[in-house]
Amino acid sequence: MANTIPEQYRAVDPFASYNSNTVNQITEVRSRGENVLDNRCGLDVVADATSASTAVVQPGYCFKDDIMIRVTEEHDVDLTDQDNYVSFDLVEYTTGYYYIVLEYTYVKSRPAPEATIKVIMPGQRGNYDYGSSSTSLIFLKAVYVSSTAPFTIDTFHDYDPTLTDNERTYAKRYVTPFTQLPSHEQCEHEGMLAYETDSETYWIGTSTAWIRLAGKYVYEILDGTGAGGWSGPDGNGDYYHDIDVSGLTLDSKNASVTCKDWNTDRIISPGDVEFISTDTIRIYMPVFSRRVEVTII
Repeated sequence: MANTIPEQYRAVDPFASYNSNTVNQITEVRSRGENVLDNRCGLDVVADATSASTAVVQPGYCFKDDIMIRVTEEHDVDLTDQDNYVSFDLVEYTTGYYYIVLEYTYVKSRPAPEATIKVIMPGQRGNYDYGSSSTSLIFLKAVYVSSTAPFTIDTFHDYDPTLTDNERTYAKRYVTPFTQLPSHEQCEHEGMLAYETDSETYWIGTSTAWIRLAGKYVYEILDGTGAGGWSGPDGNGDYYHDIDVSGLTLDSKNASVTCKDWNTDRIISPGDVEFISTDTIRIYMPVFSRRVEVTII
């Protein structure tokens, strides 16, 4: 018989010695009442190094029914073991997308319910809702089985390529909004990500100042002259290319421009960078035979 219960810790168990409902409300500050994974890597599912029919669930956190569940050790899921399935209803296995899911429902009982790791069969994928308050399941991974003789897991996916609404869903994280960016104070703002609603601009606080982050834009200048390439030479013998940055709301005093050689992937120094207008940046180069990637922040 398969062991479907991973090693785990639950932040709140029903009928705990303290008021568990109150703690559930505190947990909701993080989950916002949604059934979600905590971060990108947590509870990821990867291939087993020794078995083509086994997936391995990595340690990590999730929020289910306002309970924070932490899986503390790797957990093996053998897809050829019928006990690992939410509902096994086939005489024979089929190829297709199988789901690895976490199953948990909050119930006030003793002993407290534990989370389990289960599998959904290809033909059952549309029978469940994943992550909503009406289901006991959180989607962890879609694995594609390309053969059943022998049983072979071929690929791993963060969403089902054929039912794209079924995907890994994460707890939302937000930056601090300000109508207008406040004067920089190191103790208050160092390390803070801020969004200034007045200018629709993102900033990060360093030890000495706010550094503008909004408006990142990557643009490619082709080598040679002509469409997409360089113009010139100008009166100083330099070639140049104008980049339209309208809509980026760039500030010439704060904008940062980086040029990289497309072929060597090395940062290079242009002859000059000039704001022709609020909507146009001009890049100068002494030669026209370089293909350049320009990043504007």
